[in-house]
Amino acid sequence: MTFNPKTSMLRHSAIAACAFWPTDRQHIFFQDHDGGIRQITHKNGFVGGDKHSRLAIANNAKWHTPLAAAGYEVPCSQKDCSGNNRAARIHLFYLNAENFIRSVTFNGEFWVTATDFNKQLIRVHPSSKLSVIAMYPSNVLRLYYQTEDKKLNEHIYTAEAGWLHQATLGAAITGSAIAATAYPCRDEISVFFQDASCTLRQIHKVDKDVWREGSLNIPGAPPQCAFSAVSHTGLIWNMDIIRLHVVTGRKTVSEWVWYHSNNAFSEATDLSSSTLPHGNIAAIVYPKDEKEEVRFYFQGDHNEMLAIGLVAGTWEVLPMLSTGETSLYETR
Repeated sequence: MTFNPKTSMLRHSAIAACAFWPTDRQHIFFQDHDGGIRQITHKNGFVGGDKHSRLAIANNAKWHTPLAAAGYEVPCSQKDCSGNNRAARIHLFYLNAENFIRSVTFNGEFWVTATDFNKQLIRVHPSSKLSVIAMYPSNVLRLYYQTEDKKLNEHIYTAEAGWLHQATLGAAITGSAIAATAYPCRDEISVFFQDASCTLRQIHKVDKDVWREGSLNIPGAPPQCAFSAVSHTGLIWNMDIIRLHVVTGRKTVSEWVWYHSNNAFSEATDLSSSTLPHGNIAAIVYPKDEKEEVRFYFQGDHNEMLAIGLVAGTWEVLPMLSTGETSLYETR
């Protein structure tokens, strides 16, 4: 099945994506030409991206807002989910015109205002980006953003204590991308950002330990370049891996891979193609057929939503996703 949709994706829109452990459900978010936030969902195929997928409750996002999303599934009783014994929870974060972080939540049935978070009134730097992770299986949320004095802050959510400021992680270049990632089933977190010298840096935390400098140090990256990170424990190798994807130039993404066996990042590998991005990217890792797959989403030259996936150890360009007024999809 093929299609040529009219895209409604805002040029240089932020992109957020989340996957649901232990399923392969995915949600991808972007901003449309009218400033609204739309979603594409995947569960036995992709749907959405048209005007009916707009989140009406998230109607106060500023133009070119950053986006961050985290999702997980929770057990549910028959009264609060239909036909399944697990219900989805999604937390989406964005900025309003006054640069306060706002959040909306999908509770398994409807999108609702995240009142507990929005009461925090977190005002950030106008150029701040956002990153959020959901720890599996605890469902603790960790949100990262840049303050008005250019520091990176961490807020966390637990069911017992609600939202709390947890840590200040150091200064970053104005408008630095932020990429946070954690291994499933382990309290081990890495956060990547760009400092004032344009060096890409990693800070790392295990369990209740303090934050420490990681092994990644990449000088000379383009200022405010986009990047994303994912952690996984397998694919074709049975070892812990972190993958960092950096937009290092027009149509060029460089990948650095950290292997637990030698506690170091590999040399960069360029993923160069006429279809690769020159803007924002969002990466996910998700289980499929008892393995883990990696995918990142980005905007193409014609504002369409594209994806590249790591399939059997090889990066492949995947079918285009619709961001316009069409419902025709290829399933992959």
